[in-house]
Amino acid sequence: MPAAQSSRPDQVTVTPGPDGVQVVDIDADDGFRFHPSVVQARPGVLQVTLHHVGTGAPHNWVARQPSAAQVPLVRAGESRSVRFRIAQPGDYRFVCTIHEAQGMAGRLVVRAAS
Repeated sequence: MPAAQSSRPDQVTVTPGPDGVQVVDIDADDGFRFHPSVVQARPGVLQVTLHHVGTGAPHNWVARQPSAAQVPLVRAGESRSVRFRIAQPGDYRFVCTIHEAQGMAGRLVVRAAS
């Protein structure tokens, strides 16, 4: 498996910006991993931008729960975004549907604001 091509941490916590949107950038690489693979957020609007930082096969980003959000296929060197609302706290899985069998998955951990 190729070495990670991302310098992003494995885990991040996002907070709402001035417009109320929580923004996270996620890298996808040729090692079939997301960086970060754990995203902690609050209920509300989340914007995910997927960056393909490798040179190989395309990747997507799909969270079947809580709102069936997805970033369509991103080829090497490309980026795409999705914006969606998370209403309920929970622990949600996200995957690359093409490479899920290779372990390309992560977690969206949504905690109520304290």
